[in-house]
Amino acid sequence: MAKMHNTQGIAKTRYLEPDRVVNAMQWMEAVLGKSYGVTDDDIKDENFEKFLGRPKIGSGPDEIIGIRDGVDLCNLVIKLNSNIKGKVMTMKNPAMYRNNVQAFLDALTKKFQIPPQDLMDTQQLVSHNNLVKVIDTIFALDKVADKFGYNGPRIPGNTKYATKNKREFSAETLAKSKSAIPQMAKGGIY
Repeated sequence: MAKMHNTQGIAKTRYLEPDRVVNAMQWMEAVLGKSYGVTDDDIKDENFEKFLGRPKIGSGPDEIIGIRDGVDLCNLVIKLNSNIKGKVMTMKNPAMYRNNVQAFLDALTKKFQIPPQDLMDTQQLVSHNNLVKVIDTIFALDKVADKFGYNGPRIPGNTKYATKNKREFSAETLAKSKSAIPQMAKGGIY
């Protein structure tokens, strides 16, 4: 019988990279025209609680919200794609946080056509289970933003999704390829 391995924690082994968090935060600030109040000292100390909404020890549950409530994420989607209309829940209630984050994720899959494997799930942001995936989701949104008419700032160094590159070959070329001998079948030189 094959031995089973526990793979539950594998996705959580990546560390939260300060440069990626700063780039995502600065991009959102530029697009939304708001500041999260993170200073250079916070960045040096990798103290991103104001942006990510991670509560500090001794703070109340609603003291630091950041993007955890989903309001800024929904506003970001609306700003990037003018065809998206919707009401953003601004009540300070954890149930509304989940609704906003889920509406954000639905917009990313349905309107922006971002593959689901590139997105976080609601629990990862609201409960801070996997903040690396949260930042990856913001990067994924930046990758597709220009397809929807957005011409503003971009995340520096972020790549784009590959585009389809279908190739057409003539019948002559296809026939020639059938008679070709693969390099591995030619043998070695001694």
